[in-house]
Amino acid sequence: MIDALQDLQLSTLREETTLLRELLVKWEQELSLQKEALQEAHREKESVDARREELASLAHVQTAGKKDYVDLPVLNEDELNEQFVRGSGPGGQATNKTSNCVVLRHIPTGIVVKCHQTRSVETNRKRAREIMREKLEVTNKGEESDILKNKKESIQRKQDKRKKANENLEKKRLFKEALMADSKPGDDRG
Repeated sequence: MIDALQDLQLSTLREETTLLRELLVKWEQELSLQKEALQEAHREKESVDARREELASLAHVQTAGKKDYVDLPVLNEDELNEQFVRGSGPGGQATNKTSNCVVLRHIPTGIVVKCHQTRSVETNRKRAREIMREKLEVTNKGEESDILKNKKESIQRKQDKRKKANENLEKKRLFKEALMADSKPGDDRG
């Protein structure tokens, strides 16, 4: 009887041990999957951080509405002299009383930019800096500047468009003259 009881206890212990081993294996598998997921998330975070640092190091600027200009120089705030003066132009008394016009001077080159496009001082400050970057780009690169190249291309396109429009107008005028000349000599209206 004691042997049977011991055998029963021993078999119960074996079953419990087997169940514990199976449970331990499942936990290890789940832990392994979680570890892989955590490592993947860490790699993705490192990748995003590296990309962010890379973009920050490039110091590229995209100006509003001018997405082609990405290689503009970085402005050093120590080299800028910024003043806020009263605006002028349309807007009446409200424009003439507020000092929201930004005058930005680049001390090393002497380039001066005046910006009074909006009523917001902050917007004018940002826009003045964008204009200053563009002017420095043109000053530094000269004829090789993307801004100057794009401006020349734009002017050429406008000239071509105007030339084509004038040619079309001339064709219409000649056509009308030809119609008028044809209808005058044979004016047989009844």
